[in-house]
Amino acid sequence: MRVSLIKRIELINFMSHPHTVIEPADGLTVLTGENNTGKSAVIAALQILARNTAGDFMMRHGERECRILVETDEGHTLQWQRKNKTVSYTLNGRDIHRLRNTVPEDLHELLKMPLVDAEGGAFDVHFGEQKRPIFLLDDSPARRATFFASASDTIKLIEMQNRHRQKVRDAKIQEKRWEADKARLSQRLEALAPIETLDHRLKEVEAAYADIQAGDEKIGKLSKMLSQIRQTGERAAYWADTAEAGTALEPPPQLIPTDALTRLIRQIKSYSGLTRKTADQTRTLADLPAPPALTDTRRLADLIERIRQAETRKHRCQHRSEALDPLPVPPKMQPTDALNALITRMQAFNRRIKIGQTGLRLMRQSPPPPEIQSPDALKHLIERLDALASEVFKKKQQVDALAGLSGPPQPSDPKRLKDLIEQISKSQNHMGRLAREKDKIGEALSQTDSALRRRVKETGICPTCGQPIDAEHFMKTALNSSGSSI
Repeated sequence: MRVSLIKRIELINFMSHPHTVIEPADGLTVLTGENNTGKSAVIAALQILARNTAGDFMMRHGERECRILVETDEGHTLQWQRKNKTVSYTLNGRDIHRLRNTVPEDLHELLKMPLVDAEGGAFDVHFGEQKRPIFLLDDSPARRATFFASASDTIKLIEMQNRHRQKVRDAKIQEKRWEADKARLSQRLEALAPIETLDHRLKEVEAAYADIQAGDEKIGKLSKMLSQIRQTGERAAYWADTAEAGTALEPPPQLIPTDALTRLIRQIKSYSGLTRKTADQTRTLADLPAPPALTDTRRLADLIERIRQAETRKHRCQHRSEALDPLPVPPKMQPTDALNALITRMQAFNRRIKIGQTGLRLMRQSPPPPEIQSPDALKHLIERLDALASEVFKKKQQVDALAGLSGPPQPSDPKRLKDLIEQISKSQNHMGRLAREKDKIGEALSQTDSALRRRVKETGICPTCGQPIDAEHFMKTALNSSGSSI
């Protein structure tokens, strides 16, 4: 049978303890204190819990109820309670009443503190009363022999004795180990004892070394001072000899201030350098022709940038047109995914139309373009724009063809198809508006073409360099550069 270890003891209104909680440590727990502080009451509480001792001495004065609560390491909770003259137990939450000076049957299975039955009476091997000898020493030899001969816990007592002896041996081994450690540490302390003296001597040596360094610094300073005194004496002798030699000379003539002359010489030097530099530049520029009159080219640059943007849009539209031309005529049952893709492309095309409208508005707000030699390049651009308009018209016809298709079968969710048809109708209306706006853009481009033609007839030279300009070559170069940046 395993011996339970008590993990917690709680006393409430028990003898001198109004409310006390004790949590014994693993192994041996010792209660210490002055007399009449309640040490023996703790042992009495355990005895009452294990034996249900009769009497009312355990009730604290002036109270009507007292309790003893014990928790074991196996998780059992055992409680003894006395209220007035009634005693009851609570074992793991189970209440037990009407005991009549006995204990519950399963108490010692949980607490494991029963009496040891033997011939001639029972033995209490768990508690030793105060002011009595150690267990069995005050009994007769016959009773001691009876206990060891018949007790069922003899093997446990012998095992406890062997464990106690083993603990004593372990304690002696530990004591010897500690003594060895103490001796070793004492030797180390004796070996380190001269450290204080060495530290004092080291401080003295450091102070002497500091004094030596200070003396060296003073010697260095004195050496420098002697060297300076020697050099000063030599200079004084030199100047004395110079003064003595100069006493026989006549006084020098009175000098005129030379500050103005110095400034004049510096100016002459700077003017000479500037003159040489100017002469070199004049010789270099003599062979060059006169530069043409410059005019403002910002409007021409803006026009070229707009032409590049239009060319970029044209290339994009061509790529989309090449991708759409090979498409076959859609069947009567047109999938909604393709229709959604077409709507997406139409929305993208609408965005491009808006961009073109913005460019047209900016062109209308911009000042008149500069005059160029030939409008052929612009005419070529207008032809490309007409081709783009025809492609837009083809796409509109495709949209009209799709609009004339028979309606698809009724889907499970007609709301989505209804919304899609409304979007197609809005797109068709929007395409009509875009076509009208395209016509307006064509008229504006025609007007621009006419204005450029009139300007070319008036002048046939480049306003930047003054030389004849090939407008066709210029426009091709600008369009090729814009195409390479796409």
